[in-house]
Amino acid sequence: MPKIIDYVYKKRWVANFLLAIASFMTYSAMYLIRKPISAMQFSDISLLGISLKVLLIISQILGYTTAKFIGVTWVSSIVKSKRIFSLLTLLTVGIFSLLAFALLPIQFSPLVLFVNGLSLGLIWGIVFSFIEGRHATDSIGLFLSMSFIFTSGLAKSLGVYSHTILHVSELWTPFVVGLVGIPVILIGSYILSIIPHPSKEEILARNDRTPMSSEERVKMFKGLKVSIIPLTLLYVILTIYRDLRDSFMVDIFHELLIDVQPSVFTSIELAITFCVGLILLVIAKIQSHRKALITHHILFLISALIIGITTFLLMNKQISAITCMFLTGFATYLAYVPFNSMLFERLISLYKYQGTVGFLIYFADSFGYLGSCILYIMSSLLMAKSIWLQTFLQTGMIYACISPILIAISLYLIIYIKPKYS
Repeated sequence: MPKIIDYVYKKRWVANFLLAIASFMTYSAMYLIRKPISAMQFSDISLLGISLKVLLIISQILGYTTAKFIGVTWVSSIVKSKRIFSLLTLLTVGIFSLLAFALLPIQFSPLVLFVNGLSLGLIWGIVFSFIEGRHATDSIGLFLSMSFIFTSGLAKSLGVYSHTILHVSELWTPFVVGLVGIPVILIGSYILSIIPHPSKEEILARNDRTPMSSEERVKMFKGLKVSIIPLTLLYVILTIYRDLRDSFMVDIFHELLIDVQPSVFTSIELAITFCVGLILLVIAKIQSHRKALITHHILFLISALIIGITTFLLMNKQISAITCMFLTGFATYLAYVPFNSMLFERLISLYKYQGTVGFLIYFADSFGYLGSCILYIMSSLLMAKSIWLQTFLQTGMIYACISPILIAISLYLIIYIKPKYS
C-alpha cells in the first residue's frame, strides 16, 4: 500500500484521476442517504394538517439550509487534518438518522429528517476542499458535480424499486437505499485521505487555499460583492426550481397521470449528466478565467431560454412530460453545476484572493435553500392541496423572465468593473 501512495504522489495525473473518482463516489453515497425520501409519496398520510411528504421535505431542507449557513464559516475554516474525520462522522449521523426514521413513531419523523439534512448539508464543502486550488479543479469539480445529477435519479430509481418491486415499506426504504452507499463511502474517503495537496505551481496559479478568518471572509465579500449579489439572487431562483423538479418529480408525473418505470428516473438524469458534462468539460479547458466566466454567463442565458420555452410548451400540451423533464433538467444543471464547482473557483482565481471557494459556495447555497424552504412552507399553508405541477411551471416562467436581468448585471460587472480589493 505505501508503494501505491508513493506512486500517487509522484504522478500528478494519477492523483487527479483518483481524486475525481473518490469525490464522485463519496458525494454519490451522500445522495443515496439524502434523496430516497423524495421517491416516496406517503399518500393520504398527514401530520399537523400537512401532507407527510411535504413536511418531511421541508424538515430535511430546513436542516440542509441550517447546515449551509453554518458552513459559510465552518467549511471555510476547517483544517486539513480534520476533514476525513468530519466527513465520516457527518455521513454516519446521516445513515443513523434514516434508521431512526424507520424505528421511531411517525411524530418524530420531521425532527429525524431535520438532523439528516443538517449532517449532510456540510458534505459538499468538505469534499470540494480536497479539489480546489489545482490546475484540474474545473474538470474534477465538474466530475464531482455530475454525481448529484446522476445519483439523484439513481436514488429515486432504487427507492421506487425497493418499495414497489421488493415491497420494502416506505419508512424503511430510505435506510435500505442508504446502506448501499456505506462501502462506497469507505472506499472514497480512503482515497481522499491519500491524495497529495496542491503543488507549488498550482498554488502560484490558483492561490493558496487556506482556512479563512472572519476578517478574510468579510474582505472577500466586500471585494467581490458586485458580482456575488446578483449571482446569489440568480442562484436562489435556480435552486428553488431545481429543488422542485428534484424532490417532486415523482409527484409531478403522478399529477400528469403518467405511470413511469423506476429506471426512467435514472435514464433521464444519466442523459442529462452526459450532455451537461460534455459542454462544461469544454469550458473547463479555457485557460483565461475571465473568458471562462463570460462563457458561463452566456450558458446561464441559454438555460433560462430553454426553461422558458419548455415550460410554455408543457403548459400548452405540446411536449411530453418525459421530454420536458429532460430539457428542464438539462437547462437547470447547465447553470446549477457551475455554481457548485467552477464559477466561484474562477472568480477567486481571477482576482487573486486567498481563502477557500467553500465560503462563496455556501454563501450562495444558504440563501438558495432558504428560498426553497420558504416556498414549501408557503405552499403548505396557502394551498389546501399541494399542486406541484402548477408550482413547478410557475417557478420555471419566473426564472425564465427574471434571470436574464440578473445575468446581464453580473456579466457587465465582471467585464467592466474591477473589484475594490483585487
